[in-house]
Amino acid sequence: MKDKHKEQLKKYDETEQELDRKLEIVREQRREYINQHDLNKVDDEQDIKNYLRGT
Repeated sequence: MKDKHKEQLKKYDETEQELDRKLEIVREQRREYINQHDLNKVDDEQDIKNYLRGT
């Protein structure tokens, strides 16, 4: 494989790794937000029905 192809693939790999790290951070921030605002708790019967229907 030519060096220019190796270099381009390396850039893609590095970009993908950087995006994976950023996605991990965003997912953790989302979990923290949900926990801080008790959004993972079901408040009433209608919420339960909506949750079970996927809405």
